[in-house]
Amino acid sequence: MQDYTEYHFEMNKKTAIKQDVETKLENILRLLTKTKLQAFAAQHQIAGRSKMGKDELAAALVPAISDAQYLLDTLVIMGEREWMLFDEVMNSQQPLVYDGAPIGFYSYLQDAGIIHLFYYEDHIYLVIADEIRDTWESLNKQTVRKEKRQYQLIHNYIAAFSNLYGAFKPEQLVEVFNKQQAAQLTEEELMQYVNKFLQKQQIFTWQPPYIASSYFDDEKTSNELADLLLKRSGKPFYEPEAKELLKYADSGYYEVTSQLQTLYDYVGAYLCKDKDFLEMLIDDIQLACSMESSMSDIMDEFVRRDIVFESAEQVHLVSSIINEVYNNTRLWSNAGHTPYELKNMFEQNESKQAVAAVSSSTAKAKVGRNEPCTCGSGKKYKKCCGA
Repeated sequence: MQDYTEYHFEMNKKTAIKQDVETKLENILRLLTKTKLQAFAAQHQIAGRSKMGKDELAAALVPAISDAQYLLDTLVIMGEREWMLFDEVMNSQQPLVYDGAPIGFYSYLQDAGIIHLFYYEDHIYLVIADEIRDTWESLNKQTVRKEKRQYQLIHNYIAAFSNLYGAFKPEQLVEVFNKQQAAQLTEEELMQYVNKFLQKQQIFTWQPPYIASSYFDDEKTSNELADLLLKRSGKPFYEPEAKELLKYADSGYYEVTSQLQTLYDYVGAYLCKDKDFLEMLIDDIQLACSMESSMSDIMDEFVRRDIVFESAEQVHLVSSIINEVYNNTRLWSNAGHTPYELKNMFEQNESKQAVAAVSSSTAKAKVGRNEPCTCGSGKKYKKCCGA
């Protein structure tokens, strides 16, 4: 596996303050550029910021950045790796050496002004200012944990809906959430959470009136959202139980169906003995099926890995297995249903409609005993065919 330590070190060095470590927040802020301070001031809506110099901006920002509510609001939307890093820095008696770790672990906290990097004597140090440490100590940790659990639960629902459906309206999530969870949620509250979550990079985005996968937050894919909604029109949403639904909060999760296992077993037995290589191949095929790629594109996954088929019959067999994998894959265009599930639902509905039509026609054919007989004899039905 390639070692990226040196690369990460150089990236960390670029964002670090290049001098010995400071721990007082105002002193740290004075070391930042005026552009960065102005950005912080705009974020915290500091009055008169446009006319302030660096020292004035730094002094005005200290109470804003070390504010208890601001710290709480910042922390509760963090991911697990950010929480781990915050906890590690907070519990370190000395500035934490952070030479070769990825920038993504701290960038959100750095952008919030909670953590600062210093480069000194060929090392990278992570620092949480004394004032922020004091604020953290003043917070009720039980309240913090409770808030974090609620934020994490709602975040998981949004992520799961985004991964399973591609796009959805807020009211759809609220309806499912309120059926599955004891704590109730309103659409207004959900959108407040969404707006807070979107203060940092997410796997979802807001494209009114839909919350959508960040897949659509791109010039090349933004038009695909309208196509998805058109394909999905009139289809019922697949709604798993909470335990299964929340598995989709992990973007890498997918159901290992019996058909996918069959593909794994066959390819592993006859075409690819390397387990790691095989797992990556199956992951890519499953992803291609979920994105509704053509069979030609899916078979290219074998070609680009230099996997050679022994015969045309083997190609046909593998293609047949992949077709079954596709038909049992949950698709955004099917509102989370697999093609087979939707086909079975359609056939069942048609059967019910046919039964209803027969029942209706039978009901219409019934004749009252005192009504004229339908045979045209002119007699009452009870004296004729109904005798």
